[in-house]
Amino acid sequence: MALQSPILFPFGEDGFTPNMRYAGSAASSGNIRQTLSMRDYYSYQIQHCSRQGETLLRGGRLFQQFCVDVLSSVQEGELLWLDNHQNDIMADIYSNVRDLVHRGDVDVSAVGKRIILPASFTGSPRYLYQKYQDAMPICRAYGYLDLFITFTCNGNWPELQDALSFYSGLRPEDHPDLVAHVFHIKLRHFLDVLIKRGHFGPALAVTYTVEFQKRGLPHAHILLWLQPSAKLKTPADIDKYVSAEIPDPDEAVTSFMMHGPCGAPNPRAPCMEGQKCNKYFPKSFTQKTRIDSQGYPTYRRRDTGVFCVKSGVVLDNRFVVPHNVDLLVQFQAHINVEVCNQSRAIKYLFKYINKGPDRSRVVIESDLPASSGPDIHPAAPVNEIKAYLDCRYLCAYEACWRLFSFDIHFRQPSVLRLLVHLPDRHHVYFKSSSSTDAVLSRPDVEKTMFTEWMAANCTYPSAKKHLYAEFSREFVWHTTLKKWEPRRKGKCIGCVIQVNACAGDLYYLRLLLNVVRGPRSFEEIRTVRGILYPTFQAACKASGLLGNDREWNACIVEAAHSASSYELRVLFVMIVVFCQVHLNAGGRTAHSRFKIPLSIHQWSTCDIKRGTQLARLLQRTSLIVWDEPPMMHRHCIEALDRSLRDICGSVELRLRNQPFGGITVVFGGDLRQILPVIPGASRTDIICFTLYFGDWLLDLGDGKLSSCATNDDLDGSLIEIPSDLLIPFTGDPVEAIVNELYPDIMNNFANHAYLSQRAIVTPYNIDVDRINEYMLGLIPGTTVDYFSHDRVAGSADGDPDGRPEKVTRNVVYSKVLDCLPSSNHA
Repeated sequence: MALQSPILFPFGEDGFTPNMRYAGSAASSGNIRQTLSMRDYYSYQIQHCSRQGETLLRGGRLFQQFCVDVLSSVQEGELLWLDNHQNDIMADIYSNVRDLVHRGDVDVSAVGKRIILPASFTGSPRYLYQKYQDAMPICRAYGYLDLFITFTCNGNWPELQDALSFYSGLRPEDHPDLVAHVFHIKLRHFLDVLIKRGHFGPALAVTYTVEFQKRGLPHAHILLWLQPSAKLKTPADIDKYVSAEIPDPDEAVTSFMMHGPCGAPNPRAPCMEGQKCNKYFPKSFTQKTRIDSQGYPTYRRRDTGVFCVKSGVVLDNRFVVPHNVDLLVQFQAHINVEVCNQSRAIKYLFKYINKGPDRSRVVIESDLPASSGPDIHPAAPVNEIKAYLDCRYLCAYEACWRLFSFDIHFRQPSVLRLLVHLPDRHHVYFKSSSSTDAVLSRPDVEKTMFTEWMAANCTYPSAKKHLYAEFSREFVWHTTLKKWEPRRKGKCIGCVIQVNACAGDLYYLRLLLNVVRGPRSFEEIRTVRGILYPTFQAACKASGLLGNDREWNACIVEAAHSASSYELRVLFVMIVVFCQVHLNAGGRTAHSRFKIPLSIHQWSTCDIKRGTQLARLLQRTSLIVWDEPPMMHRHCIEALDRSLRDICGSVELRLRNQPFGGITVVFGGDLRQILPVIPGASRTDIICFTLYFGDWLLDLGDGKLSSCATNDDLDGSLIEIPSDLLIPFTGDPVEAIVNELYPDIMNNFANHAYLSQRAIVTPYNIDVDRINEYMLGLIPGTTVDYFSHDRVAGSADGDPDGRPEKVTRNVVYSKVLDCLPSSNHA
């Protein structure tokens, strides 16, 4: 380091060298390792010591660069060790090694080769994915989380300023080591307040991740589960702990919890995307806290007239970030508190806190040498260590945090990953220099966590009542002894590892473990109602897990809980491609025909380039028939109009000023419109994204109609609907609309002409179910259930066992199905 940073080491002091030994009491404390690691040496060097010089600690930005270089060197050393010791972390299936013996081979160097970056390396892709998989079982055990809290370090904390007083003229960013120490202490205290003192009530579980911004201070994302008695179920409960208003006195809130200014006064604010704030500030004034049907809270933001001035801009309650006043005053830092009593954000939050650091990948590689023959070059081996080096971003705060070995992730209670494998198909680890006899002669080489679970079911009568995922709640796994024993204290949540749906019998075994309790052998897992089936797939079919919608539902729910966004997209593509409703002959969807972007905004255009075959086809087009455009987002229609004007106008200039470039476009469907689905939008936003009809709707869209908003209105957008559009009623609204549209239904329920002339349309499936249930109750007769059975076409021909040739992993959220326009299926 002295050569790289001569200003920090003006006398050329020696840096770290291998085999440096501990001095004094550390050397005689009985440590197994008697030599210093690079991490130990530099974590000591960057701390204040009274008997050492302070040139390094007074280096300012050079010290920041030094911290980054040091951690880079530490990680490079760890990665180099992993790269040079791949033989020490090789693994293969036990039966594969056993087969080598049967074939007479004694060298295991030919199996299990791959350059891997293991999950033990903090920050690696496997590490982050494993942390995500470990966090999800907490949600499965305790339900949906209650609070999502972001706790950000404050560079003006008195403790930090007192420590900086030893170094005159330096700021917190010049001493990331002190920032790391103080934030770590504050974070531990903050968790004590949440868990031990029960600030929001008794806590069941907590998990957090520490993140580091490029130019900002570190912060922690905390997920908190509360006991059922302490859950925030009503608006009054939320108002008790969460505020989105400026109080009196307002010093803490105005100092830490005001967003912006952004928007027109500051269009270059980091939160601005286009002309809007990506955090949707300013919010609307709201008289009361409301919880919508999806569970999302809208916090109370009254127009109290209280404001503050920030950067010359007046900010009121619409710019306040939700917070807890008591925590804010106690910790004097930015503490964003969000209520999460809904399900759809759960997986996003878990992925968000485990997304890892910012990345960038730039690879420069030489071309492959030209081949003189027909041989095909073999594919390059996968080198995850190289990929990690290519994409890693590091800042000084994270460098110090990692050098001090502070936790990046934390969770309580602990989560135990439960392994699953087919008979004799478990992994064994070995060195390439090992002989097969040495590998197979190890003590307990055939014992695994999974096989010993079945053995424990034979030993302990109480064990037979548990599923595999529930077993760790009452039993403890001893890794060294390779056995399960009854738990005496503490809590632990079990998590059966993920298995890809393409894994064949292993996937079906994993499926059976969700329903089979206390098996004592693999044969008992395959036994259903006293019959032993030859394969796990056959046992699944006999259990009703395959061959009907239960298979799809189980796959979809599991994928929604754990699969990544990419894996879900691949799975959904397969479902959509092979299970789609057939279009009319020659028909195309608007998105595929006109290349309308899926992510749409007000300036979007279709991905149609001039001079392409599609562009020439549109230039020769005289008529476009578009069915059901009122169901589309208005930006889709505007994008097509904008693109057609450009394409057709390139041939004839006057067409640029004509709607749709002079092409006649026929819109099919009923323009008495069902409002489009805009996730997370308010009533006003939905109206803005809607195609308007009639003078009344035009006035509504232009905001010309007078508002009749009350204190209970969510966003102040209530308007009075003309009485001629309403059906008067005094009792049940469902009964009123049915009597209005289906008079004398009892005498006409079998009249096809009568039924085909009327329909009740509603944007919410929950209302559809209520109306259907009511009308079916009126019609005499016996209710009949019809069950559907879908399969991948042609799978039976492609595989003798009836398995599809390729099935993507897992599959969606049963709650998501409620929003799809389909009839109920059993």
